[in-house]
Amino acid sequence: MLVKIRVDDKEIEVNKSKNLIYELKKHNINIPHFCYHPQMGVEGNCRMCLIELKGAKRPQIACDTPIKDNMEIFTKSANVKKLREAILELEFINHPLDCSVCDQVGECSLQEYYMDYDLQPSRMQVPKVDKEKHLNYENGIIHDQERCVLCTRCVRFTKTISKTDELGVIKRGDTSAIAVFPNIKTKNRYSQNIVDVCPVGAMTSEDFRFKRRVYFLKTANSICHGCSKGCNIYIDHEKKKYAKNDLIYRFRPRVNENINNHFMCDDGRYSYKLENKNTLEFAFIKNKKVSDIKAINQAKEYLKNAIFLISPNCNLEEMSAIKSLAKEVNAKLSGFSESYIRVGDGDDYLIQDDKSANRNGLKILEISQDFNELKKYINSCENIFIFNSKAMLACEELLNLTKDKNIINISSKENELVEIANINIPCSSFSQKSGTIINCDNIVQKYDRAIISQRMDLIDIVSEFLGREVDLDIDLLMKEK
Repeated sequence: MLVKIRVDDKEIEVNKSKNLIYELKKHNINIPHFCYHPQMGVEGNCRMCLIELKGAKRPQIACDTPIKDNMEIFTKSANVKKLREAILELEFINHPLDCSVCDQVGECSLQEYYMDYDLQPSRMQVPKVDKEKHLNYENGIIHDQERCVLCTRCVRFTKTISKTDELGVIKRGDTSAIAVFPNIKTKNRYSQNIVDVCPVGAMTSEDFRFKRRVYFLKTANSICHGCSKGCNIYIDHEKKKYAKNDLIYRFRPRVNENINNHFMCDDGRYSYKLENKNTLEFAFIKNKKVSDIKAINQAKEYLKNAIFLISPNCNLEEMSAIKSLAKEVNAKLSGFSESYIRVGDGDDYLIQDDKSANRNGLKILEISQDFNELKKYINSCENIFIFNSKAMLACEELLNLTKDKNIINISSKENELVEIANINIPCSSFSQKSGTIINCDNIVQKYDRAIISQRMDLIDIVSEFLGREVDLDIDLLMKEK
């Protein structure tokens, strides 16, 4: 239900059932806060979000202030400004001033709030309270207790989201600190989100720690291809000096309240490493390096009496293009990919058994995934085109059937197929192209190209096979289905 409220003499409409901080942010009104998190609710211990409410005797914390029709609040008054300065001074009493060597610099809420709301010199005349540094909580988490502002986001994450309860607050007063329980380490499959929710440099990622300053990185919106959930992510990347392509430094969760909300699993997060390594950079004809165009022209000779094996990680545009090519040359088409499914690996939160990103795309385009049908096709054909699929490698029975066949391997990765294929043609990986996928909940999602690669997109390779550009209209396709 939408109601009208006044904020600093400006009237806006907000959802009465939502949190005040969350709703104000939609109107570009940012209330500083440490402990509040949209998915973990209200804690109310940092007091950074104090505002003035008309009719109230004293300042109120915005995170726990119910939205009411015609309420009037003040976020920029002299009293609010003074309160924020006081809270920040309290936070800095024992906080080390080591921004230049802190891994959180560039994305630290405390640093940003100091610049926005404080800019006051320290009045401290006594030594800071020392706490422990570089505590290894395992699973890639390094903790500096002295940098912690005790917002308890990390504690609440393990309690309400991962439901593993590894973290808690120990001791009292200015010696209070976040710690793991005795004989317990942070061994849950979502543990890296603890680093994400930390607003300061207390929880840092061992994997990313001191690898690159965040303000040097470029960021693109993408979709995780680690499983069929299709979590929304940011790809952070940068081109190293003299390097051909950008290097991906990390995947981070991107908010989508219909899919992954604010989080992602660790397996998906670390899958960025697969994008950086074992890339197929050159085309080969019988192990002889050639140009991409020469390999494509040679492969055209094998299009007759062929079967196309397509990956469930291909996007809708690629699947549609390959299906068009199959129809043009009267080739058989299969999306068999049983090896992408790991039964029992999923959970009741984000992780799915199906480790492919677009299996529902195969269903939408009515591409068969039947194993027996694929075997029949292979037995009756002479040539096998493998479009970025690893299904053949995981099935010895299929490999045995292909021994006397001509294999044209179109792949973004170097794998065992490179050794046995007659022709290898490199193509771009998912981070190097844009496209559309359909997740396990039948939600259609588009993702952007993060990295510009010298390798051809799979659609461009199909266009070369056809001798013309592929005519694609995914929006029209989805309407028809």
